[in-house]
Amino acid sequence: MFNKISFLTATLILILVALIGGVTIYFVYSASINEITKINQIYAKTTETALREIYFCHTESTKSRSCKCDSPVMRRIANAYSLKTQATTTIKQLLEGPTTKEKEDGYTTSIPTKEQIAAYKLATNKKMGDEVKLLALDIKDGVATLNFSKEISAFSGGSCWREAISSATINTLSQFGSIKQVNILIEGNELTLQP
Repeated sequence: MFNKISFLTATLILILVALIGGVTIYFVYSASINEITKINQIYAKTTETALREIYFCHTESTKSRSCKCDSPVMRRIANAYSLKTQATTTIKQLLEGPTTKEKEDGYTTSIPTKEQIAAYKLATNKKMGDEVKLLALDIKDGVATLNFSKEISAFSGGSCWREAISSATINTLSQFGSIKQVNILIEGNELTLQP
C-alpha cells in the first residue's frame, strides 16, 4: 500500500511539475511575443516617413538683399527613432541642395555646389574634396554642434555667406523643439568669415 501511495504521490508531483513547467513555458513564450511586438513597433517607427522643412534661399529674398536663407521647402524623409538621426538626415537633405523643381521655383542654396567648389579650387589652388560633407553632428543639452568638411568654405561671400549658411542650418534644425542652439564648425574650428 505504501508503494501505491508513493507511486501516486510521485505521479501527482510529476503532473504538477509538468503543468507548472508548461505555465512557465507559456509565460516565457508570451514575454517573447511581447518583446517581438515591441521590436516591430520600434522598427515601424524608424521606417515611417515624416515631412521636414529644409531651408534654402529664395530669389525673392535675394532681391531684397537679404543674406538669410529662410524659405522652407517640405521634404519627406525617414522618421528615425533618435533625434540625432533625424537631425543628421535633415541636414544631409540641406547639403544636397534644392531639387530641379525647387530651383525652377526660385530656391537656391547657400551650401557650395560641386561646380562652385571646383571653381574655388582652381582659383585658389587649395586642395579639397568635391562636395561638402557633414563630418559629425552632436546634440547635448539642447545644443546641436555640426562639424562640416572644409569644402563648405569654398564660397568667399564674407559675412553674407556666413549668415546664409547659419540661417539655413539653424532654421532647418529649429523644427526639432529640443534643439535650442546651433554651433557650426569647419573641420573642428568655428565658422569664420572669409574676406
